[in-house]
Amino acid sequence: MDNQRGNAIVAVFFLILPLSVAMGITGLFGGSLAPFFPDIDYWKGFWYFNLIAGTGWLLQLLLATVILKSEIRADYIGYLLTVVMSVGLLLLVPYILLTFVISSFPIWLPLIFIIGSFLIMLYRHYVKVDFLDIPQWWTVSWVLCLWVPSFIIANFLVF
Repeated sequence: MDNQRGNAIVAVFFLILPLSVAMGITGLFGGSLAPFFPDIDYWKGFWYFNLIAGTGWLLQLLLATVILKSEIRADYIGYLLTVVMSVGLLLLVPYILLTFVISSFPIWLPLIFIIGSFLIMLYRHYVKVDFLDIPQWWTVSWVLCLWVPSFIIANFLVF
């Protein structure tokens, strides 16, 4: 029993660490978008973007916890939170760093970074779902979980 508890503690730590990094990168990216929205300062952008992006991830995690079989659930959730999320977010880092040096960008530049990040995450998700032999409609549900709440929350908070 103690070995199982120890393994669980280690697993939770290795999920909390990438989640913390992901929240930091997501927030910094959101803060860097603040100049495009006159009523939003850097820290509001930081928290808004975490709320906008994070809600979809939480929804997908909830669905995975409820729907997926127990033998693949941990593998899927661990991969989702470590590889899919982290690799996609790393693409946003160059834009974040550029905003500390250059103060003004055209609106299409962060959109390119968002699209690139999403496409990398989509590919990694598709590959893992295929490897775990989960039907690909699960990838469609992941896309819907990410984008639908994001648009709803963004419209409520920002526009």
